[in-house]
Amino acid sequence: MAQDNKISGVLDFDFISLDVSFMEFAICLNHVLQMTNGSLEMAETFIKGYAEYRKSSSQEFTHLQLLTQIYHIALLHIYIGQHHSGESYLR
Repeated sequence: MAQDNKISGVLDFDFISLDVSFMEFAICLNHVLQMTNGSLEMAETFIKGYAEYRKSSSQEFTHLQLLTQIYHIALLHIYIGQHHSGESYLR
């Protein structure tokens, strides 16, 4: 959010989806892939574990790329806001 040509706040896009839990899936899968250097074995393990507790629709999986992109945009906004506020946690 901006006011007087300055960032005045950051929206939390984690809850933009109608089904918040699948946004959490997208975020967690992203973290699994980042922390394991893109390991497809670990991604498969995560997906199988997730499926034991919650079933997802084909429509949700169709939107997985979009949800991941929304998450990355949200992170970018957070980091830009932190940088401009002097409270950057990226060191």
